[in-house]
Amino acid sequence: MSGSAMRMITVLLLALLGLSGCGGGSSADNKVIAKAGLAQDVTAGNVVTLDGSKSTGPSQGLLAYQWTLVSKPAGSGATISDPTTVNPTLHTDLPGQYAVKLTVTDHELNSSEDTITVTALPSGVVAPVARAGVPQNVVVGTLVTLDGSGSSAAGGEPLTYDWELSSKPAGSDAALSSASVAKPSFTADVAGSYSFSLVVHDGRSSSSAATVTVNAFLPQVAPIANAGAAQNVIVGSLVTLNGSGSTSANREPLTYSWAFISRPAGSSAALSSPSAARPTFTADVTGSYALQLLVHDGSLSSAAATVTVTADTLNAITVTPPEATIGVGETKRFYAVGSFETVGDKDISALSSWSSSDTAVAIIDNTGLAAVTGRGTTIISASAAGKSHSATLTVGDATLVGLRVDRGPAFSLAIGNSLQLTATATYSDRTKKDVTELASWAAAYAYFRTDCISLSDQPGTKGLLSSVGRSCYEPISVTYGGMKNTAGVSIR
Repeated sequence: MSGSAMRMITVLLLALLGLSGCGGGSSADNKVIAKAGLAQDVTAGNVVTLDGSKSTGPSQGLLAYQWTLVSKPAGSGATISDPTTVNPTLHTDLPGQYAVKLTVTDHELNSSEDTITVTALPSGVVAPVARAGVPQNVVVGTLVTLDGSGSSAAGGEPLTYDWELSSKPAGSDAALSSASVAKPSFTADVAGSYSFSLVVHDGRSSSSAATVTVNAFLPQVAPIANAGAAQNVIVGSLVTLNGSGSTSANREPLTYSWAFISRPAGSSAALSSPSAARPTFTADVTGSYALQLLVHDGSLSSAAATVTVTADTLNAITVTPPEATIGVGETKRFYAVGSFETVGDKDISALSSWSSSDTAVAIIDNTGLAAVTGRGTTIISASAAGKSHSATLTVGDATLVGLRVDRGPAFSLAIGNSLQLTATATYSDRTKKDVTELASWAAAYAYFRTDCISLSDQPGTKGLLSSVGRSCYEPISVTYGGMKNTAGVSIR
């Protein structure tokens, strides 16, 4: 069976196989591109292996290959063995040039062609040698210069250059500035490996391909150490350092290295764990403790971050206010003021331990905020470093915390009409009470415009608002329990 008949049968089989895979896909995915490999120079008499493996076609489906010997030296009997395979061979029986064409066809009968030249040199002719330079490791974004200037010809003939970007990382748009110069350049725009091949020509023959690889890496950025905020503490207290705010550029896990830079004379303070993110130590002597933190991300170390802890001797504590009275539903904040040997008075509420003698009356949190739980009296105490002080908290009935007019803060009333207003009091225990008849109602300012409205403050009709006979705007007020609220009324 002839080669053309075999090729036609193969293509028809591919077309039948592809009928079930004719789904969607981009035009780029479906394009057939034939690649017959690089031009080759060999000594006449050698067998050349052709290479169509870099040809591409649809993402689904098979390709058919057909190699054709387009031309050959006069008198040559050369043929291509297995011309329908990816890697057939060619026996160069005579010196000269052999033009070889590759046709690639997909299952939809789309095809592409590519032609290369195989040059068979007479015995004794020495091909030039291509040297593509040394491998390079660069940072992403670097303009890389390749170097083929080390290539040579046996007789010193001038060379021409043929570079090819063989492979690059996914997503890269890298391209050579020129494929025909000794030192082309490209930008390594994506992390990964870039492979290049170089073939040189001396006017008579071509070299074998030389290859070189350029590896591009993301730039390395040192992590940043954060040793936390400066602290003022009481002598004898356990200090917790905090390096958890340290960061690495690419979120690599960090290791920690803490160390004392200085300690007060006589101190034997030691870190619980220098490699922990939050180590502790006891501030055993009055004075300043300076510490540094270094972090490491597996590749790079940070610059040192420092923090200062100042310890002072506490002489006394005073809780303020010394006495307080509040109503059910309210809260009260107490403060612990420490009298220190060196720095004088400082707020140490957050450093103190708080307690309430009667939690049925009030409870208190670790910042000094007391919350009422019932009526009565309780003793609020703060203690630190063996010093303590107390205050008295008395809880009575719920206190008035709000007063409002039901139609406020602004409303309107038609001429000739009347409206009963209601005053509502809100108490600290969140209860509400109608105090309309208990409140005082009046003009918000000195007097009403008597030709516009009237507002009753008489028992039985308190809060009754009436329009008299003309349009106006008047602010009114209601007062109860020492609290006052206003509302604006428009007569229309």
